[in-house]
Amino acid sequence: MDTERASPRYSDIDAWAPVDIAEAMIEGQFTAVAAVRAARFAILEAALAAAERLRKAGRLVYVGAGTSGRLAVQDGAELVPTFSWRQERVAAVSGGGRG
Repeated sequence: MDTERASPRYSDIDAWAPVDIAEAMIEGQFTAVAAVRAARFAILEAALAAAERLRKAGRLVYVGAGTSGRLAVQDGAELVPTFSWRQERVAAVSGGGRG
């Protein structure tokens, strides 16, 4: 699933009927669910590996760029006050900006 390029399927979406736009939005959600379902075993394996490392005093490192990077920073920041997570066990890396 290529999520970083504009889809030609939606190039004239601004001229579509509202009901067709709504259908396209729903279709996009089903596509995303199908992609996650297809990757579920890899996701589970990664989650179990992360849990094992965290039990051994590992840390969470959030990585993202743009909106995903900002959301990663926000999610990581919430761990400390919400879950009494130790600050040194969380880091965020966001692409862009100064080196």
